[in-house]
Amino acid sequence: MSADPRDTLARSPMTAQQVMVVAITVALNALDGFDVLSISFASPGIAAEWGIDRGALGVVLSMELIGMALGSAFLGGVADRIGRRPTILGCLAIMATGMVMATTASGLAALSTWRIVTGLGIGGMLAAINAVATEFANTRRRHLSVSLMSIGYPLGAVFGGIAAARLLVGHDWRTVFYFGAAVTATLIPIVFVFVPESVHWLVRKQPAAALQRVNRSLAKIGYAATDALPDIPAEDRGRAFADVFAARQISGTVIVTLAYFLHITTFYFIVKWVPKIVVDLGFAASSAAGVLVWTNVGGAVGGAVLGLLTQKYSVKTLTIVVLLASTAAVAAFGRTPADLQRLSIICGLCGFSINAGIVGLYAIIAQVFPTHIRASGTGFTIGVGRGGSVFAPIIAGFLFAAGYGLPIVALLLGLGSFFAAGVLLFLRLETDQPTTERSGRRVVAVQIPAPGHARQEALMRTSHSRIAPLVIGLALCASAAAAQQVPQTATTRPPLVFKEEWRLPPHEGAPTDDNMRFTPAVVKTETVEAKVYGPGSSFVRAAEHEGRIDLWTGLATSPVAVTLRDKRNYVDLTGLARLRWMVRTSSIHTLYPVVRLADGTYIAGNRGITTDGEFVQVEIVFGGMRWYKLDPAKVIVTSEVKNPDFSRVDEVGLVTLAPGGGHGVAGSANLSTVELFAKAVPR
Repeated sequence: MSADPRDTLARSPMTAQQVMVVAITVALNALDGFDVLSISFASPGIAAEWGIDRGALGVVLSMELIGMALGSAFLGGVADRIGRRPTILGCLAIMATGMVMATTASGLAALSTWRIVTGLGIGGMLAAINAVATEFANTRRRHLSVSLMSIGYPLGAVFGGIAAARLLVGHDWRTVFYFGAAVTATLIPIVFVFVPESVHWLVRKQPAAALQRVNRSLAKIGYAATDALPDIPAEDRGRAFADVFAARQISGTVIVTLAYFLHITTFYFIVKWVPKIVVDLGFAASSAAGVLVWTNVGGAVGGAVLGLLTQKYSVKTLTIVVLLASTAAVAAFGRTPADLQRLSIICGLCGFSINAGIVGLYAIIAQVFPTHIRASGTGFTIGVGRGGSVFAPIIAGFLFAAGYGLPIVALLLGLGSFFAAGVLLFLRLETDQPTTERSGRRVVAVQIPAPGHARQEALMRTSHSRIAPLVIGLALCASAAAAQQVPQTATTRPPLVFKEEWRLPPHEGAPTDDNMRFTPAVVKTETVEAKVYGPGSSFVRAAEHEGRIDLWTGLATSPVAVTLRDKRNYVDLTGLARLRWMVRTSSIHTLYPVVRLADGTYIAGNRGITTDGEFVQVEIVFGGMRWYKLDPAKVIVTSEVKNPDFSRVDEVGLVTLAPGGGHGVAGSANLSTVELFAKAVPR
């Protein structure tokens, strides 16, 4: 073979080896999807263990984006200087190190540092694999190959989310990072064996022993050797990053960078905040991971559909349409009620449109930058875009902390996609078909396929006719896996088991400390039994405050627990079951949920309630917190209890671990009207 090998690759049907290389880029981007979202899967557990608020959590969620911005901007240029293959291998090693070391963090500073390191590897790899997917595909399938590479991200998040949901059921948040590190390390030998250096890069740069290296790469992807390389002037071979800002290139660079920056802001609001938002709506952490899985199922389908549509329609037009759809979907997410099924559906629609926009932008980026600056240009675009989008989770966190509701925050962050669509209107593309480059000038390749490919061409035509159902089938497999493996949770609130409003005990004369003592007679509901625990339980009093009857702990000089028990049934506290209680605390008092399991074990949760002296109606959901064994006689907590079984609970209530000082001097807790929403399980 004596023709320019780049022209041959552009016009010939893709070999099985080329398809394998593109498939590996899908896997690498899937790894990116899981690695980036691992902190989102872990964030509820981190927040609970370290007691950090939304503002601080938003900063942690953004840390790998800082590293990603730096990695994309600087390591993307490395891929143009030393090659795609060594850059990818180095970035995988960096990512694995960052994931492992994140498990050793004991505070925000250390965790943030290792998330930045992980981001460095992710950013550099993203720039390199976008170039690889483009350069190992032929002209006809180039947009599709880039699109398939792009949907690896949501696929990784889907299957990673399934794994995370299962890991979080039995382990703490660190296990998520161990899993990501192991998968990352596994891909290093796969890339080393199956991904050769890019022929496009070798021909353009012509490093030492270029002809031999080109022929090794050609042989590895199923092509005959070439006799000579085209003459590339030395000044063209040396040109690199500066050309990203050359006069003929600058307008395209600015437009795609700004569009990517704006859209990725919307993207990272969704992927970073969905788990925490769902937990705050009252669902378990495993259910929150499940909703994020459905977001990425939608993303996989959206990316696949857009990739297939680029075979017939303008990628620019398609991208603008899905960007506008992204704004509408995110705004709708902000107004979705606390229903798990509805949240999953609307998040799936968000993922569909948002990731389709990402796929379209990646295809446009690959077209805007020629080979010798493709990784550098892609890295610059991703670096600036993700570097700026570091503010998206932070802004959302501070908007929440400032008291803005989800509808307003979602609308504001969703506008990023809207403005990105507007920016793309100013982009002029010579054609929506990718081109090959020689000597820095874009030319459409017209080389006739080599005769030895005749049989292969027929086979590949048959294969290409099946691409659409295969791609859609892959996304549907992800959907099925998510539906079967993510822990299932009720999507509507269970019925009311009981409501207790209390009453004063029978007494003669005016209420006193002695005749207002707690007795079973204070319970109005015949089917409910109330119990008090602790050395100071005899000092619990029934009292009337603000027109309500409540149980008051101010006279107790030791911790006290109060529980209620349905005499007829156990209760199932999984899913959307919740305890609604009108309570008041003062001074240093904090109330914690407490339950007695069917096996007789008492456990207390770590989610505290304080009201600063005001009566407040609180709702407690029993998932998403840590639980500790409670000694009912002393009312003290001891060892942690992993994975308590809430499907059969005997008693449910609240405990204050701070003693009163007698006559309420050291503060107190008031427990007024209580309602339990749960599934009844006959005893």
